[in-house]
Amino acid sequence: MIARAGLLPDLVHTSVLRRSIHTAETVLDRLGRFWIPVRRTWRLNERQYGALTGRSKRRTRIEAGPELYEQWRRSLHGCPSPLPEDRLALLRADPRYASLPGEGVPAVETFAVVIARVLPYWSDLLAPALTLRCHRAARRTRQLSCAPSSPCSATSTNPASTT
Repeated sequence: MIARAGLLPDLVHTSVLRRSIHTAETVLDRLGRFWIPVRRTWRLNERQYGALTGRSKRRTRIEAGPELYEQWRRSLHGCPSPLPEDRLALLRADPRYASLPGEGVPAVETFAVVIARVLPYWSDLLAPALTLRCHRAARRTRQLSCAPSSPCSATSTNPASTT
């Protein structure tokens, strides 16, 4: 589906989590683009759910009740209990997180914390690269129009058509 849409990547961004890395490698292999660069960063890791890490969503919802469960999962500032100290110490000792500032991996994250973690990567690397790529594609194909603060959109190059 990706190849048919002409969306072949020339760079991949992924988290440092095994599942994410494996997925990126699988997709690149199937696209025949296993050779392209892959940037891995902890900033793209999934949310740290603290004490809920490794537990099934179904069981957690039953034990906590639907209201509290939804607050943990959907609210901007709600979060479950932090990861116990022994498990947190193991996670913080992982070499993938050796260069993190401060205490490193948080014991738990709210959505607000996740946004603050991801936003610098988006602003500094992803958004500028996507904008530059859109502008280059527009010059080559004349079928894309992009503005620095808006997503790419297809436009017609046929003067007779109206949009």
